[in-house]
Amino acid sequence: MICKIHEPHNTKKGIKFTKRLAPHIALAIRLGMEQSGKELRAYTKEQMVKGAKTGRVYKVYTGLNGRKLANPKFHRASAGGEFPARRSGNLFRSIDYTVFGSKRLEFGARARYAKYLELGTSKMAPREFLKQTVKKLDKQTQINIVKRINQAIKAKSK
Repeated sequence: MICKIHEPHNTKKGIKFTKRLAPHIALAIRLGMEQSGKELRAYTKEQMVKGAKTGRVYKVYTGLNGRKLANPKFHRASAGGEFPARRSGNLFRSIDYTVFGSKRLEFGARARYAKYLELGTSKMAPREFLKQTVKKLDKQTQINIVKRINQAIKAKSK
């Protein structure tokens, strides 16, 4: 499941504008997006680790390697609307971002089950952890990009 942060797709003016950007401004936008991607990833991982989980408690009979455990362990899942609980660490490790030039930042999780956690299923409420992160850090993303652009303009004018 990938959340995309980019310029509006159907505006030819927006596309022409970004093609005419000075190289130092395009680089500044990219650096702002890189910084924002790192912040999105860090915030999501932080919330997965520290956030209190209030979901159902399961008895787990198999270990992460697939072997049967001698003594079953307990795992508390996350409830709907919470950041997912960590069990194997697969989802946690798959959270990342990619920046495409100065036009697009993609942030998400590459674990195959991330989509089901984000959107929910008929038997599970959606966690919407990616959407929550993007919404929470939306203003900060804009600030990062504007700050980098201002730095580039000041450096160029010296």
